[in-house]
Amino acid sequence: VAKGNIVTTDGQNRAANLLAGVADVPLDSTAVRIGVGDDNTAASASDTNLSGDGDEYYQVLDATYPQVSGNSITFRSTYSETDANFFWESWGIDVDDTQTVSASATPNELFNRKVFSFGEKTGGVWTLTVTVSLS
Repeated sequence: VAKGNIVTTDGQNRAANLLAGVADVPLDSTAVRIGVGDDNTAASASDTNLSGDGDEYYQVLDATYPQVSGNSITFRSTYSETDANFFWESWGIDVDDTQTVSASATPNELFNRKVFSFGEKTGGVWTLTVTVSLS
């Protein structure tokens, strides 16, 4: 886990269920999004969103993601000119048990949260790539 990257309580429970074979929804393109938010409060296991009371936006994964290589899983989402135009101060992966993910400002189950200032997105196309390594 990178310094400051917190697996939330919901994420810990999901990981345990996946390892035990009792979770029915894997972290795949039908269930996972990468979100960004404007909250720069220190990450906590109890986090459930990326904004506090401000802005957040969750984007579906790009085609062909996630990708697995050895002990690493890579997720990638691309945000269009009109998506998520605010200060990006944190990011996280969220999971939707209905497996019908779509881009929106509403979080599902937040798997992790990392506080990192990317700057202000005011248009343009931004791509966020997240690699999770197990060790």
